Amino acid sequence: MRPRLILLALVTLALTIAAAGCVAPGPAVPTDTLVVGLDGNRWDSLDPFLAKDHATRDMLANIFEPLLRPDPSGQLAPVLAEKWQQVDPVTWEFTLRSGVVFQDRTPLTPDDVVFSIQRAKETGSQGVFGSTLDPVVSVTATGPVIRIVTDKPDPLLPAALAQVPVVSEKHYQSGAAPSPIGTGPFQLSSYTATTAELQRWNGYWNDTGLAPSDVRRVIFKLIPDAAAREAGLQQGTLQIIQGVPPQDAAGLKNRGLQLLTVPGTMMYMMELNTMKAPLDRPEARRALNYAIDYDEVIQKLYGGLGVRLAGPLVPGSLGETAQRAPYPHDPNLARSLWAQAGGTGTVLVIDTLPEREEEAKLIVDMLAAAGIEARVQVWSSPSDLRQAIAAGDRMAYLTQWGEASLDPYEVLVPKIRTGGLYNFSFFANREVDDLIDEATVSTDQSHRATLYAQAEGQIIQDTPWVFGYVLTACEAAAPDVKGYQARRDGLVILAGVSRQAPH
Repeated sequence: MRPRLILLALVTLALTIAAAGCVAPGPAVPTDTLVVGLDGNRWDSLDPFLAKDHATRDMLANIFEPLLRPDPSGQLAPVLAEKWQQVDPVTWEFTLRSGVVFQDRTPLTPDDVVFSIQRAKETGSQGVFGSTLDPVVSVTATGPVIRIVTDKPDPLLPAALAQVPVVSEKHYQSGAAPSPIGTGPFQLSSYTATTAELQRWNGYWNDTGLAPSDVRRVIFKLIPDAAAREAGLQQGTLQIIQGVPPQDAAGLKNRGLQLLTVPGTMMYMMELNTMKAPLDRPEARRALNYAIDYDEVIQKLYGGLGVRLAGPLVPGSLGETAQRAPYPHDPNLARSLWAQAGGTGTVLVIDTLPEREEEAKLIVDMLAAAGIEARVQVWSSPSDLRQAIAAGDRMAYLTQWGEASLDPYEVLVPKIRTGGLYNFSFFANREVDDLIDEATVSTDQSHRATLYAQAEGQIIQDTPWVFGYVLTACEAAAPDVKGYQARRDGLVILAGVSRQAPH
């Protein structure tokens, strides 16, 4: 066969293999090693107080630990603090765990914790903390007890502290960075701009969480392209990947890889201007909830990887009632309610940023089926759209809001309470405000849950939003990876993870 024909045959074979979805295996990775593909371009600062990039924080979360951290389901659990309690509406106490040492074998002290919280507060928006620690007015230690006083009731303080890495004050002040020394299960051994190698820390305090079969070496690789991460997993050169696009999830699962999913904490909804007719009538707002089929949106745009919301709280939130069903899709009832509210002849303008334009167009078609005329206006500038919404000039807008803490305070105070900083629906309900205010100052979590459940029920009745959905976060792992869980906070925590050697 002539060289040209040989080359043509090879190209044809390569294209055939690619079309079949086959990926050639890569170099074998030892079973005591995990290679993790993260979505990123280069590491942010190795200073844990300045690192803002999610991939960098994923890596550092295996070196540093906070006082408490969400478990995979999103509920706060003790880490360096054995327990915590709210003494009064503005005072919290955290009891430090004993017997913990840093990776340079110096003991963890209460002073290290006080320093770490103060350093995080000073860092503010230079890191991931923003204004979350602004209410803190004092941090003191008496024996193993860390006492924190705030200038106002702050139910989100424990969630804020879950973001604060505890460092060795002596090591940090020595200027030894970048040489991160934490209390976590792994310590940094080497890194480049796009890779970081961690070794298991044999002095880890939580040795019950580790077994001899658990991995001893972790290599984090920054791979910004999702297709490249997926190819590495199929080749066997990666064992865990983050950021699997919903449309790729089923394909990976069908190839025998583990698909790891967890409900997100970011809500996607349509806020309605309750000051503009006909949206000043609850019948009109309910009409839109009946007309828009968000189950279809989730199926068509996200391959079914999402959860429809019944109200303004994400699944698992304090006080959120899973028994509540979302508004059913009922175009006929929507048509009737819209007319009853005086909406006939009104053109509903739906504002959106480009990333949700396709969703907005689907919604327009659904509204048309219910006899509601609508059109989409796409804004290229988020700041311009926000300014127009805040001025009260718009009607309906596709927005999003996170509830990572799973505490309704994070949503209801800024988005729902009368005069809330981000209350873009201009919703006002004295009964709801009173419930929110009582829950804010209560130190009884059970009572707070009851109050928030009552508030959510009233909000659903008044419908300041078209309640939307949360997406399902997708990760994937090789078949031999054991003990790894996707987490609602998105972190990659590798303590207790092992690989099963092939037989």
